[in-house]
Amino acid sequence: MTKPDLSEFRTNKKFVCITGRLIATLSTEDKDKIQAAFQEDDISTVVITTWLENKTNQKASDGSVRKHRKGECGCDD
Repeated sequence: MTKPDLSEFRTNKKFVCITGRLIATLSTEDKDKIQAAFQEDDISTVVITTWLENKTNQKASDGSVRKHRKGECGCDD
C-alpha cells in the first residue's frame, strides 16, 4: 500500500498579519509613508491605525498595528 502525497501539509506558508495584509494593498508611496511613520516616536499608533483605515477602507485594530510596528506580530517579512 502506498502512502498518499502529503506534501501540501509540509509546505511552509508565509504568515502575514492583518496589518501587513492591509499595508500590502497600499501604493508604494503610502507604504513608504507608513514605514516612516512607524519609526517616529511622536506619531501614535492610534493615528497610524486611523490613517491605515482611511487609506484601505478596512477596519484595523490598534493592537495589531502596534504589534506590527514593534515587529512582534509574527509576520515573516
